[in-house]
Amino acid sequence: MAHLSSFLPVWLWPTPDWQWLSLREALVREQSDELQLRVRMADVAALWGCSPKTARRTLQRWQAQGRCRYEAGQGRGQWSRLTFAELAEPQVRALAAALAGAGRLDEWSRLNTLGFPAPWTRPPEVQRLFGLHHGEEGQDRLRLLVTRPLTSLNPLNSWVTLESWLLHQVFDGLTAQSPESGPPRPALAHHWAADAVGLTWHFYLRKGVRFHHGERLTAEHVIRTLERVQAHAAWSLPSLREALALDDYTVQLRLAAPDPLLPRRMAQTPLLIQPHEPVSAPPAGGLPELSGTGAFRCQAFTGGLRLQAFDDHWAGRPLLDEAEFYFAPPSARGGRMELRGADPAAAQPHLAVEKGVQFLIWNSRRPAAHELALRQAVAELHDIRAFWSEMGWPAQPLASSFYPEFSAQRPAPVRSLQRARAWLERVPRPLPPLTLYALPFPDAWAEAQWLVARAQSLGLEIQVRRLRLEDDCELESQADLVLMGEVGGADTGLSFWTALHSPKLLFRRLLPPGLLREVEHILGGVGQPEADEPALIAAAERALQVSGWVNLTHHRVKEVSLSAGLSGVAPDLYGRVGLRGLWVNRWPVK
Repeated sequence: MAHLSSFLPVWLWPTPDWQWLSLREALVREQSDELQLRVRMADVAALWGCSPKTARRTLQRWQAQGRCRYEAGQGRGQWSRLTFAELAEPQVRALAAALAGAGRLDEWSRLNTLGFPAPWTRPPEVQRLFGLHHGEEGQDRLRLLVTRPLTSLNPLNSWVTLESWLLHQVFDGLTAQSPESGPPRPALAHHWAADAVGLTWHFYLRKGVRFHHGERLTAEHVIRTLERVQAHAAWSLPSLREALALDDYTVQLRLAAPDPLLPRRMAQTPLLIQPHEPVSAPPAGGLPELSGTGAFRCQAFTGGLRLQAFDDHWAGRPLLDEAEFYFAPPSARGGRMELRGADPAAAQPHLAVEKGVQFLIWNSRRPAAHELALRQAVAELHDIRAFWSEMGWPAQPLASSFYPEFSAQRPAPVRSLQRARAWLERVPRPLPPLTLYALPFPDAWAEAQWLVARAQSLGLEIQVRRLRLEDDCELESQADLVLMGEVGGADTGLSFWTALHSPKLLFRRLLPPGLLREVEHILGGVGQPEADEPALIAAAERALQVSGWVNLTHHRVKEVSLSAGLSGVAPDLYGRVGLRGLWVNRWPVK
């Protein structure tokens, strides 16, 4: 058989053959990378969204072109055979390098989203294309990788930090939270005031604010947004009774009970102000159209999205012209951020502790979770220090709180394999098999596999499954345990309150109702005059941990590399690089 080459030189292509690539990826994922592979026409047709007859004709055409050998199965539903001249890996690696070398990043990003192993699609040529650059046209452009599919870009449904961060680039709230913990700052509301008893609030809007599509902001946009909040995310404004537009620039809110947190709540993601036509459902496989009043316009493209500076932003045009986000599968480099500017000097790495916590949580909807001795046994088994030691990994800050600044003031619990064995002896036999869900990121997956092996050494069976943030609907019915992380915002008290009240987050979805009511009662004092918010958070954390329902392990350390050629690299609300003030020094002083 003649040599079969699937790919022409990249400069001869009008576009990569996505149909061919999607089939190769599906075969690699299901059967590994081999030259001879079996297929069913019904499966190929489902992958391509066509009829089996059309799929069969496509394979026959490829055979006529010398791209593969196709041997049809005998009879309906039987296996057919495909024979390739080359393994997929060298072809995909060559394609990724060619696309990166040609600067065709949108197509390279689409190749990444197909699901080939990350080392195949991330050649060294890619690295120089990411970071912060300025073009010949004088534009400053930041390019970053997003190593998972996005979940929701609807402010009402967003519950993941990256998505919330992106939404805060495109939309504004009535107020804004300062990156350093403190009172909220004016945003779309120039100022606000409450009556003496705190039941009636007035928010006074800025004049001349426009949405990206040109519509002028009025109080009616705020009212419409709050109506949608009450319909779909009422938990975020628990005391709101009525919202009225007194005129184009005055919003009156009447509450059922005083809420000192109200100005702080107005800075949260569900309260971002949308136009009359809100964020709609995205097209199949795509991203929704977004139009806000924020510092950046959002434009989706195949394999990523682009944020472009909004020249008419009410707070002034951003210094950064454009930020591009390209989707790619997870890799061992996940969690790193590398920003290189015009200065050719090497980026200087430094470590940053994330304002959040990694934890293991039980699902109260599953019968095994209600065995106290089993919960305590797993808490003792899940010894993060032992994991780091056995893996030869450097230690990270241990967690006794959701927040690293509080953990630094309290000793972390010491876990014991002997105590784990003793607790397991109290569990009725036979020991129930458990199902653990973990994110498919390298560190989290390694931790889950280690816990499975450790439990097995004591006779406890745990199977681990991959958790996809974009589709986690089976957690309540299938998961006994979930390995996860939670990231807080700059407003420590409110972000902790939100974590325990948002129906999208695991605490509200998985923990027993009685425990949640206890925690809600404790957190009812957050925001009240003279309240000791750190003490309230500590009391709520003790309630969550004392019976082993939640096992806090550590605070993640992220490596950040920043070039000396950058200015304005200040963390934003979520501890990420703030886009608005990012500046490339084109002519650094030597």
